[in-house]
Amino acid sequence: MKKVLYISKLPIGTELRRGIGVGSTMQYNALASILGKHCYLFNIPDYEKYSYRSIEVLLHHRYEGMSREIEAMIVSKIKNEQYHIIYIDNSLWGYLIKRIKTECQCSVIIFCQDIEYSRVLSILRYEWSSKQFLKFLIHQYWKWIVYKNESLATTYADKILTLNQRDSNVLFYYYGKKSLMEIPVCLEDKFTNNSNIENPYPNPNKINLLFVGAMDYQPNIEAMDFMKKSVMPYTSNTHLYIIGKNSEQLYKKYECIQNITIIGEVESLEPYYTYATAVIIPIFSGGGMKIKTAEALMYGKYILGTKEAFEGYSLDYSKAGALCNNADEFIKAIEQIQPNKIYNEYSRKFYLLNHSFNVMVAKYSSIFCEELEGTL
Repeated sequence: MKKVLYISKLPIGTELRRGIGVGSTMQYNALASILGKHCYLFNIPDYEKYSYRSIEVLLHHRYEGMSREIEAMIVSKIKNEQYHIIYIDNSLWGYLIKRIKTECQCSVIIFCQDIEYSRVLSILRYEWSSKQFLKFLIHQYWKWIVYKNESLATTYADKILTLNQRDSNVLFYYYGKKSLMEIPVCLEDKFTNNSNIENPYPNPNKINLLFVGAMDYQPNIEAMDFMKKSVMPYTSNTHLYIIGKNSEQLYKKYECIQNITIIGEVESLEPYYTYATAVIIPIFSGGGMKIKTAEALMYGKYILGTKEAFEGYSLDYSKAGALCNNADEFIKAIEQIQPNKIYNEYSRKFYLLNHSFNVMVAKYSSIFCEELEGTL
């Protein structure tokens, strides 16, 4: 059987940047379940320590932990160990993909976690209030290096996978390439419905809203600033709990807000999801699909989210919770929540049918059936 090499920037099973870490782990696990011992893994050395190698970025335009040295290591590994299919879980290593296709006899499949150039543009649109010249130059270079790498990646890859129809459309718009298949965010089922789980919220009679997200990511910071300024001051009997890495920076900003609590990192999300009245996802920028939306569906939660939060999820908003795109809509939706109704059967069933691990395995099986038969 053909050998497949899965190349990831994150050690599989970690959540350095939470959404991408979960997505990469799910992809690898799905491929490993199909290919067994014929699926091999290569993680970028020291990614957690050197996710941005400044000299490589500035002088050689490598991005997301990549370097010319690592490229040479990967190419040598492919040649020496004779891999037939290379699977790369992002679209930002354009120089690597070009080198693989130039020097090795193998096919390359890339999975676009986002269309990164579009995501960067979306994020930067929310930062135009700053007119600092140096920041402007940094942003211009950031956009260019992302576009350059993604353009090379999509040009040289044999097959491209995307998350949803929007990303497929954006892929074609910027690079003139078509997606082979859309594979949405899928998660391993962690819902146990364990009645012995202790309720972590001090007042179960309140509307306990939950937000989960790393607070070193600009769209999440924007979301919580929006809640702080435009929503929470105008609600009653409501409390917002924020869970996520690097949320310490919010303590000083929110310490005077009585109905917002910063929890930070936790060992297990299950009790917080289980007993939350609703999950709130006020995301206005970014790209791809939101892991936190699939996670809330998995736990059977009511979800109050923006159009961006629900992007790629073809569900009935009114049954899953509510679609809210401004402060008034969030406030109105919160007012209609029933504090004692914390489980949403529609959300749970939607996850099982559309975003479970088995769904991902089925989609990858259809792709690799052709690959493994040597019909590329």
